Amino acid sequence: KLIYSYWGEGSGDDGDIKEINYEILNLIANNKTSEVIKMANIKTLSWGSAKLKKPTYQSITDENVYVIGDCVGYSFPESGQMANSMASICAKHLSQRINKEIITQDMPGNICISMVNDTEAISDSHEISYDGVKFKVKRFMPYDEQTKKYRSIGITDTLFSWYGGIMSDMLD
Repeated sequence: KLIYSYWGEGSGDDGDIKEINYEILNLIANNKTSEVIKMANIKTLSWGSAKLKKPTYQSITDENVYVIGDCVGYSFPESGQMANSMASICAKHLSQRINKEIITQDMPGNICISMVNDTEAISDSHEISYDGVKFKVKRFMPYDEQTKKYRSIGITDTLFSWYGGIMSDMLD
């Protein structure tokens, strides 16, 4: 049995205690947030993530401080794709703020693709929405009814396309 604190949708600022039984467990601990959060005197949740002004990336401590990536206090999946998506939205938000435009409240997107053998990959994506109070994270994993597998060569093709796109975005 595993007993842990959960900071997901609907949980309080200090998380909720959850229990799960398992046969095989791959335990990955929460990422620790940067010491910069502490040095900037930003209000945090109990595990160290920044408390933000929903649905933005602005700190509740100082609206001129923005936090993205694994340091956000939202129940978003932790991935490079998610951090890149948040960075794009944050940059757009800052531009709109500087230009005194109406600030859009775009939601980040996430896809995580992993190779499982020489030719096949598996994909896990998340669609995020905000209802004015809570974030909702909808998970999607493609399943091939014909092969009865979550992995495929087609997902491998998607991985290489994703990689080309993300590298182009980061280097432009």
